[in-house]
Amino acid sequence: RARSIEVPRRGVSTAMTRLSVMLSFALLGVGSASSSEARMNPIRKVVNLLQQMQQKVAEEGEQEQTLYDKFMCWCKTGSGDLDAS
Repeated sequence: RARSIEVPRRGVSTAMTRLSVMLSFALLGVGSASSSEARMNPIRKVVNLLQQMQQKVAEEGEQEQTLYDKFMCWCKTGSGDLDAS
């Protein structure tokens, strides 16, 4: 006679518990995806920082160029006012 090995059956509650745990982890993964900056690669953080700095410097350069142009215009027209007086 061959012996049969009894395999313990898992109850429905155990399967439901595992399913709910896996769904919880999946939902946590979706929630943490919005805060992916917290888990970002350190090199990516540095690259992002440099890109932001580059953009800021470019914007400041445009503002300085505008101010310089206004100053040069004032210098050209201001000397005429001085000569007239």
